[in-house]
Amino acid sequence: LIVLMEINHVEPIICITKEDITDEDEKKRVYDILEYYKSIGYKVVSNQDVETLEKLLANKTSVFTGQTGAGKSTLLNKLNPEWNLETGEVSLALGRGRHTTRVVELFELFGGKVMDTPGFSSFEIEGITHKELEDYFIEFRNHISDCEFRSCAHIKEVNCGVKRAVSKRKIDKGRYERYVQLY
Repeated sequence: LIVLMEINHVEPIICITKEDITDEDEKKRVYDILEYYKSIGYKVVSNQDVETLEKLLANKTSVFTGQTGAGKSTLLNKLNPEWNLETGEVSLALGRGRHTTRVVELFELFGGKVMDTPGFSSFEIEGITHKELEDYFIEFRNHISDCEFRSCAHIKEVNCGVKRAVSKRKIDKGRYERYVQLY
């Protein structure tokens, strides 16, 4: 999703939700991952930090997007309880939230506008070449010049600066694996 935002020149802000129903081990794992995203320049905020969210959303057009049941409508209700948007309980069988939002809605919020969108379970990225894909993984930028070949795809090549950075933990392995999957 972050890559899709980068492609469309939209500033992504990562908002962590459902902390209240997450055990401490899982929270630590998620926060370790989020530290990586902060380190490469993305804004990360908790849905508990309404003051920071207000500053980030003020006077802008924003969209809340993410997987089905991620807590988008719940967060909007927290930001403006008068909206009373429909939300669902976490499914015990699925271990995640249920789909409740069915249409895109635009609301005025903090001097700007915010869209609530239905969740999704998958999406596709279209309209970019394989070579362009590396541009949208911002952490690759400092390592591409270390590749032996200008045409390096960062997949199977030897002497690849990106792969070296992954092995040295300068680039998150999971994020690199998502690059390979998208490639």
